[in-house]
Amino acid sequence: MKTFKIMLLLAATMLSAAAARAGLLEYSNYGYPLGQSDAFGLALGGTGLALGGDPVLANPALLAQGGGRIQAQVTGSTAWLQEKRTREVFDSYDNSVGLNTDLLHSHYHYDLRSLSLGYGFKPGGLSLGFGLGYGREYSFDYDYRLEKRDAFYYLTEIQTISGQGNISRLTGAVSLAPLSFISFGLGLSRMSGEQRLSTEYNYTDPSRTNYRLATTCQYQGNRLEAGLWGRITERIRLGFSAHTKAKLTGTLKTERNGASGDTSRSVTYPAEYAMGLAYLPANDFPASVFLEYRYTPWQRLADNLNPGHRLNAVNRYSLGIEHLVANSLPLRFGISYANSYLNRGIGLAQASLGTKIPAGPVALGVAASFGRRSYNLGQAYGHSDVTTVTESLAEILLTVSTK
Repeated sequence: MKTFKIMLLLAATMLSAAAARAGLLEYSNYGYPLGQSDAFGLALGGTGLALGGDPVLANPALLAQGGGRIQAQVTGSTAWLQEKRTREVFDSYDNSVGLNTDLLHSHYHYDLRSLSLGYGFKPGGLSLGFGLGYGREYSFDYDYRLEKRDAFYYLTEIQTISGQGNISRLTGAVSLAPLSFISFGLGLSRMSGEQRLSTEYNYTDPSRTNYRLATTCQYQGNRLEAGLWGRITERIRLGFSAHTKAKLTGTLKTERNGASGDTSRSVTYPAEYAMGLAYLPANDFPASVFLEYRYTPWQRLADNLNPGHRLNAVNRYSLGIEHLVANSLPLRFGISYANSYLNRGIGLAQASLGTKIPAGPVALGVAASFGRRSYNLGQAYGHSDVTTVTESLAEILLTVSTK
C-alpha cells in the first residue's frame, strides 16, 4: 500500500507538471495573484496604499484616518480569460507557410472579491481604528480543452483539464495615529482555501484506455500584516505595507482511475513589500496622481512536494490618475506592469478605468481592466517547445461602499 501511494503521488506530481503547460500561466501552479481588492484600486492600476484604498485589506494604517465613522464596502468580480496557442507551419523545403491555431478557448468567472468593515474614533486625543476584512488572494480557476485529430481530421483524443478554487484571507486589523500626519497599522490574517485540479484523456480508439487523474488540497495558515501612512505635505501622501510569509498546510488527496491516496502538503507563500505615493497637484481641475511599487520574492516560496522549483521575484509597477469633473464625479485611469513568477522575461501589461457614483446612502464604484501577454512554452518552462501562447484577461469590479 505504501508503494502504491508513492506511485500515486508521483503521478500527481506529473499531473501538476502537465497542467502547468495547459491553462493560463500561473493558475495551475501556485495560483494567480489577484491583487486589487476593490474598484478603486483596479481603476487606478492597482494603487491605493497612500490614499483612498481599502482601509483593512490595502493598508491597515488607513483605519485611523477614518475620522470617527464607519467604513464598509463589498466588492464583486467578473473575469474573462482567453488562451490562444499558435505554431509556425513549414513546408517540405522548410519555408514558413503561416501560423496554425492549435487552441482557442475562453471562460468566465464570477466571485465575491472582498468584504471589509472598519471604524475610526478618537479617545483621549488619539486616533484609533479597528477593522475586519475578507479578500481573495490567489485564484486557481481555469478551464482547458484540447481536441487532437489525425491527418484526415478525425477526432482521436480529447484532453480536458479543470482547475478550481482560491486562497483567501480573513484579516483583523488595528490602527493608531499618534499625530495627525502619521498612522500605523497591524493585522493578523487567517489564510485558507482549496485547490482542485483534474485532467482527463479520452480516446476514440477502443484499444486505448481512458485516463483520469485528480488532486484536491485544502490549505490553511496565518500571516501578519503591517502598514504605515504619512502626510509629507498638503499635496503628498505616502503609504507602505508589508506582510510576512504564510506557511499553508493541508492534505493532498489524489485519485487515479478510481484508486486514491493522500499525503501531507506544505506550501510557504512569500512575503510582500509595497510602497505608494499620492500627489495632489495644484491646478484648476481637482486631480490626483498615484504611484505604487510592489515586490514579491517568489524565489523564496517553499514546497515540500516540489523542493527544486525555480521561481522568480515579481516586480509590479502601477500608475493611476484621477480627475474630478462636474459634481465631483471622479474619472480614474491606470496602467500597470508585472512579470510572471515563472519567468522574469514574461510580463503582463494592463490598462484600467473606472469611476464612483453616489447612490443614496452608499456609493457605487465600478472599474474595468484589460491585459494581454504573449510568450512561447519553451520560454515559460525551459524547454524547446516553440508554441506561441497569447493570453488575454479582462475584469470588472463593482464596489458598494459607505460614502
